[in-house]
Amino acid sequence: MKKLCDSLTLFRLFACLALIADGLTLGPLVARLAIILLILGYTSDILDGRIARATHKPPTKIGNHEILFDMLLAIGNVLYLGLAGFVFEWVAYPWAIWLLFLIFFGASVIFSIFWGITVTITLPLLIFLSEDWLMLTITLLWGACALLLNQKRAKEVLKKFLEKLKKS
Repeated sequence: MKKLCDSLTLFRLFACLALIADGLTLGPLVARLAIILLILGYTSDILDGRIARATHKPPTKIGNHEILFDMLLAIGNVLYLGLAGFVFEWVAYPWAIWLLFLIFFGASVIFSIFWGITVTITLPLLIFLSEDWLMLTITLLWGACALLLNQKRAKEVLKKFLEKLKKS
């Protein structure tokens, strides 16, 4: 099971690199592929956590750094948007640098999760889905299903985030 969790986590690194390569080479021509990579990446995030919690085993080295792979997927998303021309590069590059800052300079896991959900996942998807209603619909349905299937975990994360806010 640990290998499965680690493979799901490492998939987000592959998706990040694929998004950057797609942005550099084919740009907006592969927007639907980029959306599919993002949905698969976010699904791998849900699954690896669920499987890891169900096994009740200590995390591996990869599992200990799972948030890094989440943020790398978000960075790949943002860079794709800039490279493909969905947002200005002068917006995308500082955005990606900010995400790197969050990773390497001690942003709390809760803050990173909240930041990831609200800004890094939702906003970029809406930006480049705004011209493709079919993929927008599919993505919104996927998001609704993901939230419904993970309500308990979403409530836990939100509760921790709110507690952290109260302390600061």
